[in-house]
Order: sequence, then C-alpha cells, then structure tokens
Amino acid sequence: MANQKIFMIATAHLDTQWTWDARQTVAQYLPDTISKNITLFQTFPGYRFNFEGAYRYALMKEYYPAEFEKVKRWERTGRWNLTGATWESPDVLVPSSESLIRQILYGSEFFRDHFGRSPRDLFLPDCFGFGFNLPTIARHMGLIGFSTQKLAWNKSLAVPIPFALGKWHGNDGNFIYASLDPGVYETKIEDPLRQDEIIRDQLMRNDGISMRYYGTGDIGGAPDQESVRNLETDLGEKNGIEVISATPDDVYAEMADRDLPSYSGELLLRRHGVGCYTSRAIAKRWNAQAERLADATERANSLAAVLGYPYPKREIDTAWKRFLWHQFHDDITGTSIPEAYAISYNDYIISLNQLSEELVGGIRNVSAHLDTTGKGVPIIVFNPVAFQRKEVVRVRVPEGDFQVYQAEDVIPSQRRDDVLQFTAEVSGTGLKVYHILPGKTETDNSLLYSKTEDHIFQNEFYRVMVDQTGDIISVFDLELNMELLQDPIRLVRFDNESRKWPSWEILYHNLESPQELEYRDVEIKLLEKGPVRLLLEIKRSFGHSDITQQISVMAGIKRVEIDYQIDWFEQASLLKLDFPLVLEPELAAYDCGAGVIYRGINKTNLYEVPAQEFVSLSDEARTISLMSDCKYGWDRPERNRLRLSLIHTPEGSFGPAKQHLQDLGEHRFRVAITSHEGDFDQASVEQAQAFRQPMRTFYSEAHQGELGPEISLLSTDQAGLKVMAIKQAQDNDKFVVRVQDVSGKSHADRRLTFPGRVMTVHEINGQEELIPGRVMIEGHSVKFDLNRNSIKSFIVQIEPLSDKPANIKQQSLNLLMNSDAYSPEGSQKIHPRFPMELVPDVISSRGIHFQIEPDKLYSTMRCEGQKVILPEGYRDLVFLAASLEKDQTAEFIVDGRKHRLTIPGWRERVGDWDDFAGRRYGGIKTTPVAWTASHIHRPEGNQPFEYGAMFRFTLRGKKIHFPKDRSIIVFAASATHLPDVEAADDLYDQREERPTFRLEVHGGSGSGEYPLHAPLYPKPEVPEQMAFVGWEPELTRMPVGDEVIKAVFKPLGIDLARHARVDSSGYCPIGQEAEQAVTPGMTKWCSQKDGDKWLTIDLATPQTIRRYHLRHAGSAGENEMYNTRDFELQVSRNDQWETIQKIQDNQSDYTLGEIEPVTGQKFRLLITRAEQYSNRAARIYGFELYGGDHV
Repeated sequence: MANQKIFMIATAHLDTQWTWDARQTVAQYLPDTISKNITLFQTFPGYRFNFEGAYRYALMKEYYPAEFEKVKRWERTGRWNLTGATWESPDVLVPSSESLIRQILYGSEFFRDHFGRSPRDLFLPDCFGFGFNLPTIARHMGLIGFSTQKLAWNKSLAVPIPFALGKWHGNDGNFIYASLDPGVYETKIEDPLRQDEIIRDQLMRNDGISMRYYGTGDIGGAPDQESVRNLETDLGEKNGIEVISATPDDVYAEMADRDLPSYSGELLLRRHGVGCYTSRAIAKRWNAQAERLADATERANSLAAVLGYPYPKREIDTAWKRFLWHQFHDDITGTSIPEAYAISYNDYIISLNQLSEELVGGIRNVSAHLDTTGKGVPIIVFNPVAFQRKEVVRVRVPEGDFQVYQAEDVIPSQRRDDVLQFTAEVSGTGLKVYHILPGKTETDNSLLYSKTEDHIFQNEFYRVMVDQTGDIISVFDLELNMELLQDPIRLVRFDNESRKWPSWEILYHNLESPQELEYRDVEIKLLEKGPVRLLLEIKRSFGHSDITQQISVMAGIKRVEIDYQIDWFEQASLLKLDFPLVLEPELAAYDCGAGVIYRGINKTNLYEVPAQEFVSLSDEARTISLMSDCKYGWDRPERNRLRLSLIHTPEGSFGPAKQHLQDLGEHRFRVAITSHEGDFDQASVEQAQAFRQPMRTFYSEAHQGELGPEISLLSTDQAGLKVMAIKQAQDNDKFVVRVQDVSGKSHADRRLTFPGRVMTVHEINGQEELIPGRVMIEGHSVKFDLNRNSIKSFIVQIEPLSDKPANIKQQSLNLLMNSDAYSPEGSQKIHPRFPMELVPDVISSRGIHFQIEPDKLYSTMRCEGQKVILPEGYRDLVFLAASLEKDQTAEFIVDGRKHRLTIPGWRERVGDWDDFAGRRYGGIKTTPVAWTASHIHRPEGNQPFEYGAMFRFTLRGKKIHFPKDRSIIVFAASATHLPDVEAADDLYDQREERPTFRLEVHGGSGSGEYPLHAPLYPKPEVPEQMAFVGWEPELTRMPVGDEVIKAVFKPLGIDLARHARVDSSGYCPIGQEAEQAVTPGMTKWCSQKDGDKWLTIDLATPQTIRRYHLRHAGSAGENEMYNTRDFELQVSRNDQWETIQKIQDNQSDYTLGEIEPVTGQKFRLLITRAEQYSNRAARIYGFELYGGDHV
C-alpha cells in the first residue's frame, strides 16, 4: 500500500436562496464568508479553504469589489481555492444536459477571466441526487472529479453508497473520480484524525486515502477556529499517515495512482428530493421554455452570423446566466421561500423576453437574404431542430378567411379565433417561406370525427376515443393495428402527507392509494375540425379546482397531444396523470439526458424517479413513448402503468416557506403519446424533440433574396444522432456544434451537412478547447465517429453563404438630454439611480445599438414634448425608455397623429405568477426589455436584486413629438430602416395579472387582496380569558367580490392559573421563565430540555377544573411549525401524575380543552413533542385553567 493520506477539505457551503433570499446572501453571508476566512488565513498558516460557484464570486465582484480583490490575492497564494466549475451549485436532474454544460462553460469562463484558471471538478455537496448523464457531461467538459455529501444524508440513497472514493462511470462508459461519502460539511474536528474510526476504515477500503469535509454549511462563513487549530496540530506525516489541508484537485490527482473501485449507474435519493422533480411547477416550466428559446435563438443567430451579421453573444450569454443561477439546488427544486421566487420568476421572464427579441433579430437578418416574394403576406417558419420535420404551426391573423401558399401550392389550413394553423414542412435548422392571403381553402380532410356515446376522432395514424367524463379510453394505432391503453388515461389524486420536508418529499405509502377524481360540470366540445387538426376540449371541475383539457390529433403527425390548464386549489394533495398501457416489459426506458436508463417498477427504495424528455415501454416488437413539455417526475407502480407527477402541494408548511400553499393557482403543461415498431429508437427521441421544441413563425416583408425561399444551417438524417447545440464560439467568430448519440450504439461515419463548403473543423471539448479527434471534411459535410451515449463538440467554419453585404441600417440620435438617471458607487443622491459601474457604453437589443453616456452631467431625457426628425433614408425611431413611476400610458405625436404607448415602470417586476404563500398573483409584461441592472443605488447603498430596466419602443414616422410628461425618461434613441420581421405567435408564456378581491379581517390578521378560490387563513387575536369560537361568515376560500369577516370570541371566566406558582423543566433565555406562561400579555415560556418538557401550576388550594386553554407559538405570530404537537394535561394525586386529557397531532395556534370536572391543587402540562417536526423547544404563551361555567 502506498503512503496513507487523509485529505481534509475545508468548506462553507452557501445556499444562495433557501429560507432566505439572495438579498440576504449578498448583504450578510457573502461578506461573512470572505472576512472570516481571511481571519483564519492570517491566524493559521496551514489553513486552506474551498468555495464553489462562479456566480457567488460574480456577486462578490459586483457588491464587494475591494474584498473580491483580496480573495484573488489569497487565491494566488494557494490558500483560497476555487472549487466546483459550475456557474451555480445546480440541481442536476431537472435542467437539461445542455444547461449543465453551460453551467460549467460559463462558470469556468468566469474563473479563467478573473483568476487565470478554472476548477477541474464538480463540487455539489448538497444536491438531491445525481443522474447517469453527469459523468458523461463532466468528462466532455474536461473535468476529472466530483464530490457530494448528500448521499449519506438521512440514509436516503436509493442504493447503498458504492464507495467512498472511486471511479463513477457515465452512460457512455467514461468516468470521473468521485468522492461519495466525505462526511457532512458541518463536521467539526475535535479528536485526532488518525484515530477516527470512519477515516481508518476508509484508508483500509480506499487503498490508503481518505477525503473528508469539515466546516460549516448553508449560510457560508468559515470553519470554527477550534477545528482549524486541531487540524493544524494534526498536519503532516506521522506513523505512516499524512494529514493534508487539501483541495479536491489534490485528492483526484492522488486517486489516479490508486487502485479504486468503480460504479456505473445513477445516484438517486430514495425519498428526500423526489418531490423536487415537481415542486414549484412554474419555475420548471419557465426554465424549460428558457432552455428551448435560448437554443432556438443561438441557432437562428448562428445562421445569421454565417451571412455576416454580428452574433449577439453578450445578450444571449447574459440571458443564459440569468436563468442558470436559478437552477440552484434550492431554487428550481421548489424548496425556497416565497420572497426568493419573486426574484426567480422575474429573472426567468426577463431572460425569456430578451431571448425572444434576439431570436426575432436573428430571423430578421436571415430573412433579408431569403426570397419572400409571392402571393400575399410572407410567413417565415423556423425549424430549430436538426432534422426535417412536419408540424402544425400557428399564425395570429386579423379577421377574415385566409389561404396559405408555399410557392404555387395551396397548403391546408384552418382558423379558430385569431389563430390560423397550417402544416409546415421545413428542413433541419432551417427557414422556409410561406404566404397567407385572403380567401377560403377547399382541401380534402383526412381527419375524422364522430359522436355517439363516446367521442371518436382520428388521423391517418391514431383513432382516439373519449368517454362522457372526459377521459381518454382508447388510443388505437392504425399502422400497428394495436390498442395502446389497457384502461383510460386518468388524472388521479393522492393524499400528500409530506410534513417534515414538504416540498422535498413524496411519500411511498401515499402513492399506494390513488383516488379517482369525482368530476362535476363536465363540458365536452369539438373546438376544431379541419384539414390540419381535430381538437376536443373538456372542461370539468372537482373539489375547488377547474380543469381544461384539449386533446388533439394532427394530419401527418404521429402524436396524440393533450394540453392542460388547471386552476388548482387542493391542499395536502398530489396530482398525477395515470397511463395504463398494454405493454408490460420488465424495464422501462427513461431519458436521462445522455441516452436512456432502464428502471423497474416501484420499490420502497426507488419509486418516484426523474426523466428528461420522454419515457418508453417496449416489447422489442413495439414501443409506446410518453412525453411532457415541463414535467419530470414519474413512478411506475405496475409493469404496464406509468404515472406522471403534475402538481405537488404537500401538507407541511416548513416554516416561512409556507409550502402547504405551494403551487396553488394556474398550471399549464402539455403531454403527448406516440408509438412505433421495434424497440426504443430514434423515433421516440425525434418525437420528443419535435414536441418540446416547436417550429416558430414570423411575419416578414416581401422582397427578393439571393438564397431563395428556404435555407438550412445544419441537418442530419441519421437515426440516433441528436444535435444538442449550435452557437458561436466564446472567443472567436466560428461556431460550435455539439452532438450526442441517443441510440445507445456506437457508430462510424456520422455526418452533419451545412449549406456551404466546410473550410475548417476541429474537435473540441465542452469548454471549447481543442482536443485530438478524428473528423473529416467532405464538401458541405463533416464525418466523425460517435460512441454510444457520448457527446462530441466541433468548432466549424464554413464559407460565406452570400455575396450580399450584411446590413443593419441604423444611426444613433442626439437627444436633448436634460436629466440624469445614473450614479457612481457610493453616491448619496436622494433618488434611486442606475449603477454607473454596471451600465455599458452600448446597449444592444434585437441588433439595434444605443449609445449610453452615464458619466455626463445630463445623460437622459425627461419628456417635455421634445421633437425628433429622422434623418433621410430612415423610417423608424427606436428608443429606450421607462416610467419613473409605475406603468403608465403616454401619448406621442407621430407625423401629426396621436399614438399611445404603455411605458413600464423602471423598477416594476417584468414577470410573476401565482404565489399564494407570498400573496402575489402577477402577470407578464411583453414590452421588449433592452437592458436590466441587477441592483440599483440608493443613498444607503447598493440594493441587491432591486432591478432597474430600460425598455425598447419603436415608432414609425418622420417627425415624432415625445409626451409632455417628465415622469417618462428616455435613455437613448436610434433611427433605423430594417426589414419588418415580427413573431407571428407567442414565443413564451403570456398572462394578464390575476384579478383579486379585498378581504377585511376584524379581530385578527389576514386582511389583504386574494384571487377567486384562494385559500384563506385568517388568524384570530384572542383576548385574555377568552376563547375563539369561529368566523362570521365562515370562509375557507375567497368568493367573488370583497368580503368582511369577524372573529367571534366567548368568555371563559376567571383564569385560576394567573399568577399561580409555577415550575418547569427549564427555560431558554432570561425573560422566558416558567412564570411567563401565566403572566397576562404576550409573554412566553420556552424550554429546550432534552426529552419531555413540562410546566407545573400550583393553585395553592384544591380547585375544580372544567376546561383549560393553551396559547401556542402561532398565537403570538411565530411560525406554526413551532406549535406544540403532542401533550397531556395531568393532575397530581398522591404525588403521582395522572393524565386527564391527551392530545396528539395538534397543529392549531390555540387549544381549548373541555374535560370532565377534576379537582386538584397541582396541574401539569406534559409536552412529549414540542414542535410539529421535532422536539427541540417548547413554546407556550399562555397556560390557563378555568373552573366555573362560561359567563
């Protein structure tokens, strides 16, 4: 055996958001981490510290630049170590594989830019499980190691921990060195390490090496000084064992020389974290939308770059980073407080807004080279995926009938409301021109519908039957001549008794008892019947919730799609969609982001599991695949039955997180079912890609173009080859193509085809560093080998596609500046300002540039009716503006005509959603966001995550008068003459703010604004010697209209315990002694004694007691999780305590106990469980005893 070594990893894990929000992290936890560790460096010369997450370092740089420089100096000495290559410390099960690649790409880029090097490991101590794709991704990114302490946490791993130190292999066979049991990060060093039994066991099992965390966790900071002092004493070699103050990289370098075990598979937790696949549904939906929109935006702008247009790298990368940090493992997982999600939701929408603008800009630039001439108005259809496909697309149109043409051919179409639909067929990563013009289309209809007892509709692939309750009872594959369903597809509800870790956990025993929904008010209507699509809409209600479900089949497309919109108001409930299928294989195939992983049916140690895009059942001859656009949690109770988790509203609140109100409100999601011959193959993957990444439509101007009516950037027709990303390289103007095998088989001579001759191509890793690899050029194509489930990236340069020069005709305008909106760091200006240190000199939005001069005395224009005349040759005024107040409407004069614009407030949220715990019911603004500041300046200093935004507006005309309204501020303006291209349908979610009604609470708290059906939790404020009876009227849900409710109390008589002699099991701080429980007013007794707690009252003389009244923690405004759960009222008889009444599972703020009359002098409150989820501390604000009848 080689020399034995103990590697001690000092760390201070920091949750950017959890039971606090990122504002507190910036204000308190980050500076604590810096200052406390610098103190340790100065005190202990052998101390080394490891801290992860590039985004935390970016926050240091933004808010504490001087301290950030100190960190950089200590890092150069080797004392402060950069660990963990990711942008944030992300969840790794819900985000896509491309998101995880970007986490490492952007994190490593930041570290290299500011420290000259980047970590070579994944440092994820607190994440809730790890997928089979992670080693594959890590190796592709050039990383060598991984560590976590979560697998041993609460003994919650689905399988035994494979090893403490070893090689973890991914689905492609590649491995990373892994430390899977380094101990908790809060470990303190108290005893000599060489004598530690766990360490000695690891030395024996791990070929003489051990890696252990020590330090602190969750709020950053530093290890305690005693631990560091003890480690300093242990450092060095002694008795053949060397103790090292180490970095993870030190460990992985040593592991390369050791004989260590291997493991191939996933590392999922058994129970803890499985609810995180579903909690906070809108965060997961918007994350998925952002991933897809970023991908589409990069592909469109890569094609534009090949035509010579600037690639909006800064804008795209900023949008990525903004939503990537919300993939943090207590953010996207749904386990943080409501205040945290006010930040998260706004960030998602800002990124979606800006990505959509850059997508339109990219399409506009490409369209300038397309021939869009023809009958009617040009519509450009963009297919972001890399294979040719046929899909139904949507275009918003004015009133009237329309025809759709492609060249001279009439394309079948149909219209409902303001949406025209038609089937487009577009090459991979391609654009194609269609046209619409007034007129009716006469086309054959291959879609059939009939209504007898059931609703029956079909296309050429499927016949679907829906019964009178709205359930799908049959999906029959006409090609395979096979029924897909054993029983109807149904929504099912489960009791959701998750209390201790509510958002984190779904309990196995709850999943054993599904409950069918009892519907009322069922309405079934055929909404669409045309040559493109048949759509059946079902509206129904159960409990307090309303469900709208739209089932559709489309001509030429082998998928049945189901769109859901649910207004959800069921508490302590889990909602799943149950698919009972006809196939019964032993194993199901789950998309894990790097091929598939095969799993069996539910077991107590593995039941709720994640999947990325689809799940498949196969019997070798046939395959049925299920897919969802934004849902990730599945269970499989029987071999033929798959259940998709939709909404997770647990019973427990988890204190200020109020998780018992989680996900009440509006939900939107889509699912689909498809089938094909043979085992799982490319058909499932392509259908999932097509379902999740829609083709996008855009209105265009008519003009000639040298590229003709269609163009494709990159395409492949090879089965099992998935193009993950097409983007511009980080440090040059070539573009990166990333591919993945999804067939599970190795292939030679894979091929990608480009529109122009390939000039150069090199294989790179995910960090865009050149690596050896066999890749060949054949004209317009590149050829390469690809191993099973593996990822490869290439940097490619192709010849220019056009001799026509790229042209974005624009000119900056000089405005009559009369005000300012910026301030330098440390400014004491009275009004809030944009931070000068963050504002760029040039802001770009949709390819239009705006000159910003924040350091000038007058740098902005307050509107006072100023006039702008555009230079000759320009037709649009494009300007950046905002309201200094809330959103308001302003009147402009354009060429003599009035034109009204809604100008958003510069500090208002851009987007929000239903959050009943936070009492926010927001909507989504659609005004283009050109730029946002991540903090603003106030006289008291930086205000973290208090955003300031500049919005982009366009007015067409030669002479424009601005409003006479000084609350409207203009930052910059440009004149442009660009092709008219606009999105023809929504590119991401849109919603108006939910209307609310006013609730007034008399005699308690809870007054406020609530939407219809919102659960109401008013709290009574019970006067002394009174008991709460109820509310008049009794409301549990918010009705239509404003309401007033009044607390009703009844007198209890004289409190015999008031000022009586008391004794107790102990008390917490001074001022919370036993006497406080019988003292009038909101005084408190608290006891933290181990085991049972008790409070004794001596009435001095025997008294007859008929009732008692307890005031628990919630009565004084403390969190309900501290309410006394299990307790007994006892009386002393012959010096023995006799139980009068026993209460278990109390959750209320008050307890009024009615008892048979009992006479005694001494009474005792015995507390056996002091809190809802632990027995840590008893909290009693009143222990009252009453004898007589109620007055």
